[in-house]
Amino acid sequence: MTFIVHSCLARFADKSFRTLIRREAKAECIYSFLGIAYLNLGRLNEAMEMHEQQLAIAKKFGHKVAEGLAYGNLGSVYMAKENYTHAIKAFHSSLAIAKSTNDKISEATSSGNIGNILFTLGLQSEAEKYWLMHRSMSREIGDVDGEQRAALNLAQIGNGKK
Repeated sequence: MTFIVHSCLARFADKSFRTLIRREAKAECIYSFLGIAYLNLGRLNEAMEMHEQQLAIAKKFGHKVAEGLAYGNLGSVYMAKENYTHAIKAFHSSLAIAKSTNDKISEATSSGNIGNILFTLGLQSEAEKYWLMHRSMSREIGDVDGEQRAALNLAQIGNGKK
């Protein structure tokens, strides 16, 4: 079902939706949703294009929270492309903006994502630092799912996978 929804969104964007997207006030959000749809369809170049447009509009209007979200979305695309250097940079940008805007949810998410990449790269002690931040922040905001994800990630290190 999700694949069908994302496929319909992507097809809709290919034609008539691009004329509507020029309305910049709403375009930022639309680009975000389309980028996520393309990412879930595995259409990574199109996802990247959508999130770059999202970021450009957020910067143009000085919308820092949206800019942080765009960096987080770009990080997810870079992660899917296994371009970990760019993914970490994007997530660090997202994390910095989240801290400066007091966006605790994005701060927790970005910390967890950075930890995941570092773990993939074999940097367990660095990953642990970010997963601890993720767990702490998730606990602080009452995000039980985020706290559990962080605990599961930390368990990978505790189970001799250092």
